[in-house]
Amino acid sequence: MSAPRWERAAATALPVLLGASAFAVCFARVRHLAELHGQPGWRALVIASTVEAIAFAAVVEIRMRRRVGASISAAVVVLTAGLAMSLAANIADRGPGSWGLVMAAWPVVAFGLVVALKATRPVHGADPALETGLEATADEAAVEAGAGEENSSPRINPAPVPVQPVGTGQPSRRHQLAQLVASVPADDPRSAAQLARQFAPEVGLSESTARRYIGELSRSAS
Repeated sequence: MSAPRWERAAATALPVLLGASAFAVCFARVRHLAELHGQPGWRALVIASTVEAIAFAAVVEIRMRRRVGASISAAVVVLTAGLAMSLAANIADRGPGSWGLVMAAWPVVAFGLVVALKATRPVHGADPALETGLEATADEAAVEAGAGEENSSPRINPAPVPVQPVGTGQPSRRHQLAQLVASVPADDPRSAAQLARQFAPEVGLSESTARRYIGELSRSAS
């Protein structure tokens, strides 16, 4: 069952609004601090822009890497560095007293929380529940139509397993899926959809993404 339209709209608009508000406050403080330390005019604007925009760039990179199952360690380091610089500048430009410290730090904390919400949102489609429901409905319709259509689907021939680059840590999800597909005998009667349904949970991919990867592996082997 898909989420209500207003809920999807709010989930998109509220993080953008909160992030833009926190960005504006942090940007103004960093710019002011840069001007106080000998970086007037356009130089202060550039410095403030790089400090704040680097966090947005890191969020985009985290989501892109998660989508393909790659390591997000480097992107997290970049995000942490951007937030740390912004926090330091906000604290340096704070007002007097303990509440001055809290008020100066809060925009960066709020920005970090919004970043966490955006970076951890599921990346396999705008509405995972809807995508899963549609796939389940399609599978049920195929079963009711008869096994003949499913048996006529292209069979998966063992494909060469992509070489995992040295020093990249854990194998990517695509690489793990390729290893599972390579272990399937050539005379296995299962279709690509059936293999995707079995292997997707094992490697942490959605069924649709696993099916797409298997199709690519099959084409590369032919």
